Amino acid sequence: MKLLKSKVLVYCLLLFSFSCKNDKEERVFKNIITEHLNIIITPDLSNRVKANLYPKPMNDIDLIGSVFNDYYPNLYEYNHRTSGQKDALNLIFTNANIITEYNYKGDFVIDINKKETENKLYLKTFDGTETQFQKESRAFLESIDDLYQKTKVKPAGADISSFFKNKLNTVVKKDVFKSVDKYNITNKYRNILVLFTDGYIEAGLYGKGNCIGNSCYFLDGVRIRNFRKDYKTNGKGKSLEAFFKENNYGILPVENDNLKHLEVFVCELYDRSLNKRTGSQTVVPNDLDIIKVFWKDWLTKSKFKKFKLVEKVNSIEEFQAEFTAFINEK
Repeated sequence: MKLLKSKVLVYCLLLFSFSCKNDKEERVFKNIITEHLNIIITPDLSNRVKANLYPKPMNDIDLIGSVFNDYYPNLYEYNHRTSGQKDALNLIFTNANIITEYNYKGDFVIDINKKETENKLYLKTFDGTETQFQKESRAFLESIDDLYQKTKVKPAGADISSFFKNKLNTVVKKDVFKSVDKYNITNKYRNILVLFTDGYIEAGLYGKGNCIGNSCYFLDGVRIRNFRKDYKTNGKGKSLEAFFKENNYGILPVENDNLKHLEVFVCELYDRSLNKRTGSQTVVPNDLDIIKVFWKDWLTKSKFKKFKLVEKVNSIEEFQAEFTAFINEK
């Protein structure tokens, strides 16, 4: 009997030891990945802000505001997240000189994790009253609206190429990996740039000195018209894309290794070649068709992680649907 008890005890010890060993081995291979959203909103404050020149159904302020309004709970709970995410909402401009030119206070950043740590009710209240997040967002949008009114009188321009090359580096976040107690923990950041632009790149470098053959640092109305004329004369039935590639047209790519960490949602591309009153087409191919070819090639060669080109929208709901679909795309 004693021998039997001893055997049972040894067996239990071995089983316990084996179980602990397996548990340790499993923990070595345990991977924990948390995804965070780093949303960067960047308006182009060029001539496109003049509604009398380029009328469109929705204004930038309402669309920017919709990103803030949609953040909680929709974006906050994206991909079944519930709490503790290190999200951030940023608003920065392509041209640094607007800070002094228009007496703007500077770039706007909300560090969600930091705010929630300081105030557990930052994003939600139990009595339905306005949250601190909503108050800060509203005050910010009011200051941006004031800035827009000033730029309508004196546009600031949009040096998008330089913005991609330099200023974006200040807000791009990279994945952070660490090992804790034999767990592999990855904080994965999705840097999502919401770029408000009409697609015409008209600030910065101009002239033949800023071109290499048919590729230049800019894309203004003159280049678009010249491309259309060349295509109609020499295209000979080829597609717009095929003619574009064969003749080495393009926007010179941006060299910045950080761009591979960026997803770009480009809105609202505007077609200046359409009849302003009726919206009907006046030339073939129209400006928008040409702009899309140039931008797709540019963003691809600049090695952005992902991008989507969106035309002008007719409602906030349409904009939010496009943006949500973009975020949900893998």
